[in-house]
Amino acid sequence: MNRTTWIALATMGSVLAVLPGCNGTGGMMDVLGCNSLGASADAQKVRTFIDTAEQFERDALALEGEVESTCAAMAEDLGVEVPTPGEDELQVEATCGAVQAEIESIVDAALPTGASLTLEYEPPVCSVDVDAYADCVAECDADLTADARVECTEGRLVGQCSGTCTGECRAEGSVACEAECRGTCSGTCTGTCTGACDGTCSLTDEEGNCVGTCDGTCTGRCSATCEGTCEGTCVAEIDGTCEGTCAGSCDVEFQEPRCEGTADVEADVDCEAACEASVDVRAECTEPRVAVTVDAAVDPDAQARLATLVRVLANHYPRFLSLTAQVEAVAASGADLVDAFDGAAGAAERLGVRASACFADATALAVRSVSTVEVTLSVTVEVNASVTASAGG
Repeated sequence: MNRTTWIALATMGSVLAVLPGCNGTGGMMDVLGCNSLGASADAQKVRTFIDTAEQFERDALALEGEVESTCAAMAEDLGVEVPTPGEDELQVEATCGAVQAEIESIVDAALPTGASLTLEYEPPVCSVDVDAYADCVAECDADLTADARVECTEGRLVGQCSGTCTGECRAEGSVACEAECRGTCSGTCTGTCTGACDGTCSLTDEEGNCVGTCDGTCTGRCSATCEGTCEGTCVAEIDGTCEGTCAGSCDVEFQEPRCEGTADVEADVDCEAACEASVDVRAECTEPRVAVTVDAAVDPDAQARLATLVRVLANHYPRFLSLTAQVEAVAASGADLVDAFDGAAGAAERLGVRASACFADATALAVRSVSTVEVTLSVTVEVNASVTASAGG
């Protein structure tokens, strides 16, 4: 979209804010004019774009809020006061910026030359709702005579499997587990235990929490195998019946399928971009196990600060990594969404002045939402950079 178009749309959007029927607050499709566009192919496309803009704004703001609340939880455990945002600054910038600064301070002050803090984890995996993607594209593209066929490429399908599952079985809730626990483990932990240790712990923080190897019963996050009860998600390799979510292959058709990877569909290119943004902003990303260890001989005060950092990263960094992966995907699809609005503008023009006005307002809404996502992405990049630097990355 060229600069002239952007300025024109932004201006039209500001004028529309005072007109009844197209103000983007309370649902543009719920007011007279924007929800009465007819049943033509152009109307189908325009309605999809308006719906997508509204949903994208809601979910982008919710995603920003989740990143901020995760940083706030980290700040609380680090003993950092959450600052008030400055002028033209979002709360997520202020909160996560304070966390970033504290992490850097701890490393600079407490980690001596030659010592190391090691951070190990598998990258998060994000999945999108295949059925929602197909339904969205079919509603947008009038040339599709049936539900769109979505292909999961460069990844795998996951979902409910009523037959034989070969791959990972993910059981959620409070479940018996003898495998990886993405959550809180109560039992024997092979690896680093972050939480309470009913036994002997190799490293504790200043509050007495275990952040090392537990010789006994661990109640907290476990960096390796948990044998006991898992509050969260227990992930086990399986070739048989799965009473949870199957990730891999199923000898019958998946129910409620999701795609971990790239979801492709043959449809109108503008509809595809709009629907991809719609499902990406609601993607589900796994929280990886994070193992943090310190190899350092430091004084007691420095050790306490490092132990606190280890605990904070073990408890909150899995969630932060999951959110980072989602923000990255949303930022990419959001940019494509804005370009797709430019490509779909002709459909609104053919429907008349009211449709063009509503479409322009939706475009301005999408632009603002993408801007919020970009700020959130920048914040996650900065925090991740400080964590990586602390781990010698």
